[in-house]
Amino acid sequence: MPMLNAVNTRMAITEINHWQSKAMIAKTPYSTSQAENDSVWQLTNIQKKQIVQEDGLVRGFNFGVNSGEAAGQTVQHLHFHLIPRRAGDTPNPTGGVRGVIPEKMNYRK
Repeated sequence: MPMLNAVNTRMAITEINHWQSKAMIAKTPYSTSQAENDSVWQLTNIQKKQIVQEDGLVRGFNFGVNSGEAAGQTVQHLHFHLIPRRAGDTPNPTGGVRGVIPEKMNYRK
């Protein structure tokens, strides 16, 4: 199984914001094997359980990757963000990850 590690990021989006990093040299999620992709989801499930145990107020998660400069990638290796969400942490969470383009976030308007 490919090695992954999970750390609390020093540039957290929310409290207990984790990110996962591949031990391999990869810039995008499009250059990984199925086994590597499976290991991402395995680690994500482990992290989710740990976060919920640490903070009983967590009610949901956003999971994401920035792939390419136009998508906001500034760290030039493949890594994933697991962002715990709590009720009321934003006025209107409708649209979730669609918020990367703010005017597209609330698609119910």
